[in-house]
Amino acid sequence: MKRGVLASDVNDLLTPSASCVIQMDKSKLNPGSFPAPMFPTAAASTFNSESNATRNPSNSVARIALSDCLTCSGCVTSAETVLLETQSTESFEQLLKSQSKSNVSVVSLSQQSVASIAVAFNLSLNEAALYISGFLKSRYGISKVISLSNARNIALRNTLKEFLIRNSENGKLPMLTSSCPGVVCYMEKRLDCQQLELLSHSMSPMATAGALVKTLNGNETLHMSVMPCADKKLEAAREQLRGLIDVVLTTSELHQLILQSESPKLSSYLPTQLDSLAEEEERRNDEQNSRMEWSGGGPSGGYLEYVLRESARLLFGIELLEDTFSDPRIIVTEIRSSDFREVRLVQDGNAL
Repeated sequence: MKRGVLASDVNDLLTPSASCVIQMDKSKLNPGSFPAPMFPTAAASTFNSESNATRNPSNSVARIALSDCLTCSGCVTSAETVLLETQSTESFEQLLKSQSKSNVSVVSLSQQSVASIAVAFNLSLNEAALYISGFLKSRYGISKVISLSNARNIALRNTLKEFLIRNSENGKLPMLTSSCPGVVCYMEKRLDCQQLELLSHSMSPMATAGALVKTLNGNETLHMSVMPCADKKLEAAREQLRGLIDVVLTTSELHQLILQSESPKLSSYLPTQLDSLAEEEERRNDEQNSRMEWSGGGPSGGYLEYVLRESARLLFGIELLEDTFSDPRIIVTEIRSSDFREVRLVQDGNAL
């Protein structure tokens, strides 16, 4: 029996569904008969009880946007397949060729992707980051290569702030968060609105980096991100994040670009320091953004541990041990497997 499932094993991933559940013939459409997307989009506005075609001739043809498909449970993965084709290495190279020479281009690197490249080329984490930076700058003329460390820390702080606000204002709890956009997309397709309100509204590290890049360097700046999973391509295409990330490459795609270059040995490129996002950061001598810095992790991407530690300190004045889960005041209960655990903060025998 196979231990893993490959994309080629799943037919639905590779071929579009036979038909779309959204009726395209608006002359036969009754008000309320169509399963509307969860988030209002341009496509959703063309399907309402009053025909837009009578008011605006340009709306005579119904159009369904990618964001509508991603939040609709009618078909499984045809939209994702199209998206993966447009968020490719070819798109990455074409985008760089078409940009003006005066435009700034920025590539943000996830720690997980750098770690995988480090293993592939038998390098340390920091060495791999420097060589990747040198490769991208020398081969593609990238202006800046940055680590997602700073953006990740900002995302963690924003998540903590949101949790504290919800807790103090009797907001929607428990707060759900995930570092996997696939999980979020699945929840949006399957859960009802009340359950969806439990999702955290804070942006991911990749989206946070995109917001910083565009704010500090201008909206015309190209921002490309190297991430460990193809699901991040789906996240970049979300309407709420439009314009923050121009192209997402997976670790394997970056690996292929290196192997297909004139010098397939990564260490043959000149190692180059990672950049800061803006000069003001350099004046603050922010070293963390110029190297691959690892802080708490775990299956939740660090959200659980960080929010737990800081909430314990801010709400109850409890300073947990550096190794959070070895602290006797932290009770970890395995629910179904090692991947599904309940974590409680206990004081004097009572859960806080």
